Amino acid sequence: MGTGYSVSTDIHPCRLVKDDLPKLMGIIREGIPHSDRKEDLDIRTSFRHTGIHENSMEEFLQHAELPERLDRLTIRIIGWNENRQIDKTVNLVFNHHFIRLEASGTDETWVLGKHAQIRQFLKEKRSWFGFMNTAPLSFFFGVIQAASVVGFSYLFRNGAVAAAVSTVVFSVAWLFAWILYMNERLFPYVQILITPKNSLVTKENVAVLIVVLTFLITLVQFIMSL
Repeated sequence: MGTGYSVSTDIHPCRLVKDDLPKLMGIIREGIPHSDRKEDLDIRTSFRHTGIHENSMEEFLQHAELPERLDRLTIRIIGWNENRQIDKTVNLVFNHHFIRLEASGTDETWVLGKHAQIRQFLKEKRSWFGFMNTAPLSFFFGVIQAASVVGFSYLFRNGAVAAAVSTVVFSVAWLFAWILYMNERLFPYVQILITPKNSLVTKENVAVLIVVLTFLITLVQFIMSL
């Protein structure tokens, strides 16, 4: 491509549904002339030892073996100028615990504009729990578990058995939620829902509800034991 410009950014956690993918593809393709070379557009994913690779989003989404949710997706497109030289590229990678966007080309205005377009679209798809992926959760987890142990010991010694049991329940719920989080099964960085569920009964909502309820019960029991 020769002398050019490039912008690369790590993107915040996102939640996309199937219908968002064609829209995202449209934003990526805008301003890049259509090419007869199929390989100039590369869309791929992998899951459960299975890989899918296509050269159009329509064909990609037609695969019946796609799971309900993806956490890996790579979109790469190349644009050529009239001299058959690469002058535009976009590379967008969704992969477990990170999302990376890179736009490059010979025209700085195009590069900055394309990068801003895609980033704005993904900003609108930001997960509500995105802040959790940047907060020092390991520290908070340790502090809360330590406080639970101290609280249980205090309550049990003072005969507040109900409050002590509530503390144990909260500690177990908090530990379970933490294990799910660390295994990318709760509040995942990347959520691409091929088969969206409209129900409010999701793992995230249930886990949060259980932790909050057990915390409130424990707090009330603790106050009543004083």
